[in-house]
Amino acid sequence: CLIRFREHFDNKVLRWLLISILLTILSELSFTTYASVYGFSNLLGHYFKIASFYMIYKAIIETGLSKPYDLLFRDLNRQREWLRVTLGSIGDAVIATNTTSRVTFINTVASDLTAWSPDEALGQPIRNVLRTFNELTRDPAEEIVEKVLKQGSIVNMANHTALRSRDGREIPIEDSAAPIKDGQGRVIGAVVVFHDITQRRKAEEAMRRSTAKYELLSSTSGRLLATDDPQGTLQELCNEVMTFMDCQAFFNFIVDEAAGKLHLNACASIPEAEARKIEWLDYGVAVCGCVARDRQRIIAEDILNTHDLRTELVKSFGIQAYCCHPLMDQDRLIGTLSFGTTTRAHFTSEEVELMRTVAGQAALAMQRIQAQQRLKDINEELEHKVNERTAELASNLKELRTANERLNLRAVQLRALAGELTTAEQRERKRLSKILHDGLQQHLAAAKLHLGCITFQLPAEGLKKAAAEVEEMLAESIQISRSLSAELSPPALFEGGLAGGLKWLVRWMREKHNFSVDLSIENNVELREDVKVLLFESVRELLFNAAKYARVSCARVKLGHFEKTGVLVTVSDDGVGFEPDRLNPTAAIGGGFGLFSIRERIGLIGGRLEIESSPGKGSCFAISVENCLRSETGLQADAAGVVVEADSDGVSEQGRAIRVVLVDDHAIFREGLARLLSREPDMQVVAHAKDALEAIDLARKLKPHVILMDVDMPDINGMEATRIIQQMSLGTRIIGLSMYDEAERGREMRQAGAVAYKNKGCAASELVEAIRACVHDDVRTPVIA
Repeated sequence: CLIRFREHFDNKVLRWLLISILLTILSELSFTTYASVYGFSNLLGHYFKIASFYMIYKAIIETGLSKPYDLLFRDLNRQREWLRVTLGSIGDAVIATNTTSRVTFINTVASDLTAWSPDEALGQPIRNVLRTFNELTRDPAEEIVEKVLKQGSIVNMANHTALRSRDGREIPIEDSAAPIKDGQGRVIGAVVVFHDITQRRKAEEAMRRSTAKYELLSSTSGRLLATDDPQGTLQELCNEVMTFMDCQAFFNFIVDEAAGKLHLNACASIPEAEARKIEWLDYGVAVCGCVARDRQRIIAEDILNTHDLRTELVKSFGIQAYCCHPLMDQDRLIGTLSFGTTTRAHFTSEEVELMRTVAGQAALAMQRIQAQQRLKDINEELEHKVNERTAELASNLKELRTANERLNLRAVQLRALAGELTTAEQRERKRLSKILHDGLQQHLAAAKLHLGCITFQLPAEGLKKAAAEVEEMLAESIQISRSLSAELSPPALFEGGLAGGLKWLVRWMREKHNFSVDLSIENNVELREDVKVLLFESVRELLFNAAKYARVSCARVKLGHFEKTGVLVTVSDDGVGFEPDRLNPTAAIGGGFGLFSIRERIGLIGGRLEIESSPGKGSCFAISVENCLRSETGLQADAAGVVVEADSDGVSEQGRAIRVVLVDDHAIFREGLARLLSREPDMQVVAHAKDALEAIDLARKLKPHVILMDVDMPDINGMEATRIIQQMSLGTRIIGLSMYDEAERGREMRQAGAVAYKNKGCAASELVEAIRACVHDDVRTPVIA
C-alpha cells in the first residue's frame, strides 16, 4: 500500500517507514531461528527491533514534528509568490494597503503608472503614491482607501478622475477599492484596482469626430441640393467646414467663360480690400489659377518655408497649409474650392478627403443649377424662334397662324414645365411624383394633342416630318416620366390602399428585377396615410434586400389584421439567412443598418419589426402596427360647374353637334383639349369641371352626350364619379383619361361604367375618333390606349 500510494507521502517519511518495515521483518526472521535464550539470533533480533524503533522515530517523531514547520513556511512562500506573480501579470494596476493606509503591495502596472518602484512604494502612505485629482476642477480627489477602511465596503472612484504620477504625468483613470478581510470578517487592509483610460478616451474622441464629420457632410449635401442658389449657400457651409477642420480661410472661384477668367464667388477671413484685388484671377496664376488650368488638386504645405511661387499669394495672408480642388461637371470646369490654415503647416489625409467630398457636393449642386439655366436658355431661344417664324408666316394661311399660336402656347407650357422641374428637385418623393404626374405629364400630353392636330395642317413635308419627330419625342418623354412617377410614388398605393400598392410592387419586382413575389391579402384595411406609405416603403426595401442578398428568386408577402385596430405585414424568403445581431449598427458586419433603420422608423409610429432568421434557414420579417386604421369620414364638397357658351363659329348644325363636358383638375389640359375639340365641326364643348363633384352636377344639369373624365383627381376620383353618373341613367357616355396606360386601370374604369379608356398622350385624332365612336354606339369592347 505504501508503494502504491507513495505519491501521497513525503519522500523522506516514506524512506524511513520502508526501512523500519524491512528491519522489523528481519528481526522476526531472527527470532524464529534462535536456539537458546541468549543465543546469537536472539541478540540479533533485539538489535533489529531497536533499529526498527529508531527508524520509526525518524519517520514519525523527528519528521512529523520538526519538518511541518518547514513545510508550512514553504507552502506559504509558494502561495505568496503565486499571488505576487498573478497580481503582477494582470492588466490592471493593483495597490494593497494595511489598516493605516500604507502600501503593502504594488504590482508592475501600478508601478509604471505611478512611477514608484515597488521597493520605494512599500510602507508609503497611499496618498503619496496614488495622487488623484478631478480633471475638470483640478481639485484633489477624495481619499478612496480611507473611505473603504471606514465603510468596510467597495467604493468606486468618481468620474473625471486622473492620476498625477511621480514624474509629473497626468493620466485619466478609472478605479475602485475594496476592503481586505480575514477569516473572521475583520478589515485588515484595502486593495485599489485602477487602469489607464487614455486609449479609450482617444477612441471615443475619434468616434465623436467621425460622427461629426458625417453629420457635417450629410447636412452640407442636403442643403446644397435643396437650394436654388448653391453659390450663395456655399459661404455658410464653408464656414462650418472651416470650423470643423480648424481652418481660418477659404476661397471659392467660379469660371466666367465670357471673360476667360476665374471670378471670386466667396471667401473668408480675408480683408475686403484684399478680396477686391483678387476678384478676378487668370488661369495659371497662384494656386487656384494653376488648379483651374491643370484641373488637378494641389496641396501646398509648410508654405512659410517653401519657395514655390504659386503660394506667394496665400503666403501673404499668413496661410501655412493650403489645399485647392477643382469643381468639375464631368470634363467641364465649373470653378475651384480651397481651404487654408494659419495655425499648422500640414493637413491630415482625413481633412484632405473631407475637402474633396465637400468640393464634389458643391460641384454637383452647381451643375444642377447650371443645367436648369441652360434648359431655360434653350426654352427662351425656342420661344424667340417661334415668334420669328410666326412673324414671317403672318400673311399666309389662317391655319398657319393658328398653328403658330399653338406653338406659342406650347412654348409657354415648356417654360412652365421648366419652372416646375426647378422646384420639383427640392421636394420629397411623394411630392415629386405628384408634380411629375400633375405637371409634366399633363403638359406633355396637351402639347402632344396640339402637335397632332397641327401635323395634318402643315403644308410642307419638312415641317410635317419635324412635327412627327417632336411628337415621337413627346411620347417617349411621357413614357419615361410615367415610369419614374410610378416608381417614386405608385398611384395604386393611394388609390387602392396598401393592398393596391403591394399588388403594384409585385408586378414591379417581376418586371424590374425578375423577382417573383407570392402575395397574400387577408384584409384590405384602410390605414392612415403615414402608416400606409411607411409600410409600403419598408416592404419594398425588404424585397429589394431579398432579391440582392438572399440568393433566391422569390419571396412571400402577407397582409392581414393585427389585434383589432392594427395591421400585420410579413415578408419571408427561403434564402441564405443571417444572424439577427447584424441589426446592431455598431457591429462590424456590413448591410445591417438598412434593417436597423426600418425597425427604428417603424418604432416611431408605434409599431414593431420582428425578425426570425439564421444562416441557411431563410428569413421572416414581421411588421406590426397598432391603432393605425383610418377613421371613416364622408366626402363633403360643394362646387358649381363652369358652363361654356357655344361658339357658333366652330359648330355646324348646332342641334346635331356632340355636346362634350371636360373634367380634369388641370386647367391647362382642359384648355388645350377644348381648343382641340373646337376645331371639330360636329363637336361642342359645353362645360368644364375641375373635380368630380362639379362633373356630377354638370352631368345632371346639362345631360351631355360625352364626358371626358380624368381618372386621377383629388377627393373623389374619376372612377367613383363615373359610377355615380351612370347610376343617374342620363344616357351620357364617359371616356376615361389618364397619364397611365395600365390595362387594370382600364378595366376598373370600364367596370365603373365608362365606354372607353384613353391615355392622355395618345394622338389627337385617336381621341376625336373615340368620341365619335362612342356616340354612334361603335364601342363594343373596352378601348384602352
